[in-house]
Amino acid sequence: EPLTLGQSIELLGLSAPELPADVAGEVARELAGVPLALVGVRDLLTPPELAGSAPLPSPVPVDRAVQVRYASGWGALDVQGQSAVTLLAADDTADPTVILAGLGKLGLDMGALLPAELQGLVRLDRIPRFTHPLARAAVHAVAPPQWTREAHAALGEVLRERRDARGLRHRALGSA
Repeated sequence: EPLTLGQSIELLGLSAPELPADVAGEVARELAGVPLALVGVRDLLTPPELAGSAPLPSPVPVDRAVQVRYASGWGALDVQGQSAVTLLAADDTADPTVILAGLGKLGLDMGALLPAELQGLVRLDRIPRFTHPLARAAVHAVAPPQWTREAHAALGEVLRERRDARGLRHRALGSA
């Protein structure tokens, strides 16, 4: 069973005591009560992120053991499936029309996510999403950096076309 939010914050207080309470709460929610992710996060954040003076990365990074556990279906996917899942990991809108348009910018469609659903990595409901909150962070970590940049660029272009300010962040991450 995952830890409760209170237990997660308490564990973060022991493993990363410099985290301000509001940042600890945000990290605890993002890491979904998984103790392994919570105790390892301190080594994956920068000093300004730990101090709360810089925004947390999205998704909050996870260590190798968590990546192996929560991105286990990744290796069984073909290139199109991996690319589609990378875009889903980069998405922060939870808007199926943005996800579909982003996939289109990569020359893909929702069908590219079907193998990931068969692997138990994603769930293709009304809004495509990962089966576990940490799977997003794990995929983000294992995806080749070029694919992550391409996914962000595609989402940035879709959001720019929709005059959505979130596109600025994605375009910046797509050009890094």
